[in-house]
Amino acid sequence: MIQRIQSVYLLLVALLFGLMLWLPLSVHRYKTGNIEVIMLNKLTAQADAGLTVDSRILYTEMALVLITLVLASFTIFQFRNRNRQLLLCKAILLSISATIGFLFIVVDFQLKKGVAGPDLQSTFLPAAYGPLFSLFLVYLAIRGIRKDDELVRSADRLR
Repeated sequence: MIQRIQSVYLLLVALLFGLMLWLPLSVHRYKTGNIEVIMLNKLTAQADAGLTVDSRILYTEMALVLITLVLASFTIFQFRNRNRQLLLCKAILLSISATIGFLFIVVDFQLKKGVAGPDLQSTFLPAAYGPLFSLFLVYLAIRGIRKDDELVRSADRLR
């Protein structure tokens, strides 16, 4: 049923990824005084000094966030098929891992190899840490699905 605890965890994952679309993810300050803010809903970086993050990386990050959001939302309604729900949760874990990789590794590397180099001070905002918390929530959802599966199997043995 939808009111099971794994549905709540997956709903929180979907909400966190929905917030990632609308909240700024990172702020980058240059020694020259220019400031750059990265937001996915704009699909560009708002910068005084010009775009230093490749827009293809932002498109990829946006696609990964949307894929995770859709997967988490779809998985909530797969409560009748626990095996499919487990498989989808594992796909969500993979998608979240790719999102984290792109966000923290690729974007940061892209900025530091760009024009600024070591003159750049990057700060990731709270919305950027949503995927890290989501990993934990998906793990809890997987545990809840497995407990439900064990409960159903034990009830089947009693019949």
